[in-house]
Amino acid sequence: MPYTKSPVDDAHLYYRDYRPAAFPVPFQAQAEHASELSLVFVHGWPMSSAMWEHLMLPLCESHRIRCVAVDRRGFGKSDWSGTGTSNTTEITYETFAKDTVHVLQEVGLKKFVFVGASMGGGETLLAYFGSEWVRERCQVCALHGRECPHDDP
Repeated sequence: MPYTKSPVDDAHLYYRDYRPAAFPVPFQAQAEHASELSLVFVHGWPMSSAMWEHLMLPLCESHRIRCVAVDRRGFGKSDWSGTGTSNTTEITYETFAKDTVHVLQEVGLKKFVFVGASMGGGETLLAYFGSEWVRERCQVCALHGRECPHDDP
């Protein structure tokens, strides 16, 4: 199973990374463009990356689109905090965003689209505005139920 360590506190972060197979050749006429673009799914509270699996597998297998989804720390198979850190370490929305950016850098995405739901929408926006690396590679954000912690009421 793919794990990486958070740069914040070495917490183990689980992610799903479905890559299209090289064979058989896909049936779509525009398949050569699909391999350049990936979809990054960011789950809502209190779910995990498993909430996207029903979309990720067909998109990868049938449409040859690489799909990545991260279990936010404390959800699914990801740790809440790293080993050797105290329970007093503050985990914030920004921490979630940093973890997401780190995983995307680890898997080496070149161009991608964020797909976020619920709390994942806010995390996606923080990752986008907080990272030049993300802004250079993110083509669009498709968000549902966006709640950004920095929005004024």
